[in-house]
Amino acid sequence: LVVGWLADRAGRRTAMAVGWLAGAAVAPMIHFAQAWEVVVASDVLLGIQQSFCWSAGIFAMLDLLGPSRRGLAIGLLETLGYIAIAASRSAIAAAGGSCGEDLALGLAGGVCVAGALVSAACLRETNRPPPPAAPASPAHDSVHLAADGSAGGGGGRGGLLGGRS
Repeated sequence: LVVGWLADRAGRRTAMAVGWLAGAAVAPMIHFAQAWEVVVASDVLLGIQQSFCWSAGIFAMLDLLGPSRRGLAIGLLETLGYIAIAASRSAIAAAGGSCGEDLALGLAGGVCVAGALVSAACLRETNRPPPPAAPASPAHDSVHLAADGSAGGGGGRGGLLGGRS
């Protein structure tokens, strides 16, 4: 609910950047954790990162492809997202194996910071403002004229759904 609210008001780019920034702290928190509470807190931040980035990405894809192609939008995001996760984890693991754990954790945090910067600076905002509300129409529907021209008081319609009473 928070992601949708933020994405609608501040934009998809902002929601995605917030998610990336939340994720930047995860790797250092786990690396330097001295208590399970820190690991749990890092998992909470990872959940925030995932929900903000993934949801904002889905919203953006739906904005671009439209509601009639939402299956394609979500399928593209899922496919590209999991390919990116696999590639980044492979690169970070390779860096950790050859250059050390500290560099790998720095890369993981750096990827998140880069994601936030790219989201904020390079992505096109896809959130279109809603169309202006139509002006209120006169309440001519509540009173109908009878055949003789007198006010008929709604023509016998009643209830919330306008059924006959």
